[in-house]
Amino acid sequence: MKSRLAVILILLFGGMLMVGVSAGVYASDQDSKSKPFIDTLTGLWVYKYPEVCAEYEGGDAGLLYDVAMMLSDVFKGYSFKGVGGYRLSVQFVITADGKVIGARPYPIKGVGISEYNRRIADYINSSPDVLRKWKPGNVNGENVNEIYIIYGHVRLQGTLD
Repeated sequence: MKSRLAVILILLFGGMLMVGVSAGVYASDQDSKSKPFIDTLTGLWVYKYPEVCAEYEGGDAGLLYDVAMMLSDVFKGYSFKGVGGYRLSVQFVITADGKVIGARPYPIKGVGISEYNRRIADYINSSPDVLRKWKPGNVNGENVNEIYIIYGHVRLQGTLD
């Protein structure tokens, strides 16, 4: 079984918002190669587990840093009083040329889709430079579209100015 798991990153923004994100992607047994399927949102043929998974520029640490920076923009001025945290779960397609399209909240079993994940997906879709540093996955030496999920737990405190 091949797996990729990112480290935990904790950042402090102006002493007001603490973000602890752990994110990762697990690939299934690579002996049974992933077959492409049509993504219903984008209409593209995508792989869930290509032979070579997409890589973010700067690796997992770079991805987590950029996710933390994105969260600070998404929730600027948002009050988190009484909110201890939430489960981050956003899915998108990394195209064969490394672009991110079709971001959407990914439902979590027993939790569903949160308002926070909807805001994050909308932000990714409307911001041309967010999470755009991908080397695409490939199959048989050719770049392919890949469906990708970022998930984790985010702890929130205070208000982000």
